[in-house]
Amino acid sequence: MFLHDGANAHLFYIDWLVSALFIKSINMPKENGGLNVAERVGDGGGWYNSRPGWEGPGEGAEKEETKDMLPLEGVKVVELAIWLAGPACGVIMADCGADVVKVEHLETGGDPARGWTPTDATVKQDPNYVFETMNRGKRGIALDISRDKGREVLYTLCKQADVFVTNLRLSTLDKLQVNYDSISKVNPGIVYVRGTGYGPRGPEKDKMGFDSIGFWARSGIMASIGDPGSTPTRMRGSLGDVSTGTCMFAGTMAALYRKARTGEGGLVDGSLLATGAWIAAENLWAPLRTGQTPPRYSRKSPPNPLVNIYNTSDDRWVYMTILQADRFWPNLCRAIEREDLIHDARFTRIDERRKNSAAVVEIIDEQFKKRTLEEWGKRLDAEHIAWGLVTEPGEVIEGEQVEANEYVIGVDHPVLGHLRETAIPFQIDGRALTPRAPSPEFGGSTEEVLLEAGYTWEEIGEMKEDRVVI
Repeated sequence: MFLHDGANAHLFYIDWLVSALFIKSINMPKENGGLNVAERVGDGGGWYNSRPGWEGPGEGAEKEETKDMLPLEGVKVVELAIWLAGPACGVIMADCGADVVKVEHLETGGDPARGWTPTDATVKQDPNYVFETMNRGKRGIALDISRDKGREVLYTLCKQADVFVTNLRLSTLDKLQVNYDSISKVNPGIVYVRGTGYGPRGPEKDKMGFDSIGFWARSGIMASIGDPGSTPTRMRGSLGDVSTGTCMFAGTMAALYRKARTGEGGLVDGSLLATGAWIAAENLWAPLRTGQTPPRYSRKSPPNPLVNIYNTSDDRWVYMTILQADRFWPNLCRAIEREDLIHDARFTRIDERRKNSAAVVEIIDEQFKKRTLEEWGKRLDAEHIAWGLVTEPGEVIEGEQVEANEYVIGVDHPVLGHLRETAIPFQIDGRALTPRAPSPEFGGSTEEVLLEAGYTWEEIGEMKEDRVVI
């Protein structure tokens, strides 16, 4: 069930809860402790003002109009982030309606994720789907922040922002003068969100970190997966980056909720290592409590053979998860047509099944090979046994359940047409939060952003000639 699904489910529930509290607060009148962002949405200008038909609530607006706002509409975010963890935090805010301006360093060619070839390099990319998904709905400005004039522009943007998001290394933030002290001096009320590989303190605070290292290898996850003595299992996808970005988003919402009540900004820290330790908490509880590290175990002889994967006659793997093993042992015996095992002394209680785990697995393996996936689904459901299909990525996105819940959404690209992408992992008021635009071109919104910030066409032209912006 949902609350038993572990740290990942807990993580997304926390995101939803904190977001709901903050969303409530941003529409409260200032005299009642809220930010009253609804006033800001109607003040003219801004990406958040571009939604068709929205002209701001105006005086005496009905509650229905305010509720129709996107949840973070009116919140301004400056994102100076690269690769995936920082941008993952920003894209959730963008899908929620925040005005996210992605600042890319002009002299380095911007976010290196633009040209990154993922692990699955044999898959055709047009466009770069990793960059697109993590940066949709944002505006982009290319800025030389290594120069005083470029930093002045960044500071101007931050003065007008509610949130600053970054995952640059701490030494880089210091060198560029965009660390927390520098930005909070410009805007004391800003929420400064900082992602690192291993945390902001300690001997590895400035160590370069990617999620395959900081999240997967260093958190204990990698060492806990696979058969005993086998080579450690490599990570696929961007599990650590996206999870860390989601944690950073949760911290951002908590800090904004506090700001709505107190007026104070603050510093939010997230890291790949912290996220890994949180998600892998069950692996760490044993050494925390007993000093002993839980061993890896084989599929052929796990501690609880009722939490295991089994192969059907049509070669599909089914993950069965029976946590209340004694209670549901009779149900399983009926499902696999081995009622004779219900009172077998070797298997009646979990301790006996643990001692005879290999025998249990052998019996279930043998029975599973007699029926197809469709047949097993019906039999397991009839006995109220929790199970899931080991599903290929292509099957996931075409699944009826995914479609019914809008877990795959779309965004219209001006050149490539309609692009399908995964939705952020929560919904509000029963609807998916869909992107309003594709990812920005490099420097694609520079003029628009600078004009809104108060710069004149003449000043923008001079900065372009001097290659402060493009």
